[in-house]
Amino acid sequence: MVHIDFYLDGFEINGHANYAQKGNDIVCAAISGICFGSINWFNKNDIIIFENNEKKAKLIFKVNLTKKNKLGISLIETQIKTICDSYNEFCKFKKYNKELE
Repeated sequence: MVHIDFYLDGFEINGHANYAQKGNDIVCAAISGICFGSINWFNKNDIIIFENNEKKAKLIFKVNLTKKNKLGISLIETQIKTICDSYNEFCKFKKYNKELE
């Protein structure tokens, strides 16, 4: 199961969906596509943390809290939550009203 935690200034994703075998898992592919495609939208000078560990299936992303970045995080959150709502057996979504530590 993928565990996805959203914060005011970023997100943390851990685990595998196990919807299907590696290479055919549409849940993991959707989450990865949304996250990595969207991260390119942020100004690299605003990125505080970008850690991607494929072996541990872990992604941590944190940005400076600007108006533009808040919008970007919110857009990613909406897309990810939509995937989790549709495939809730394979991913868990949590929202925290605080900054990522």
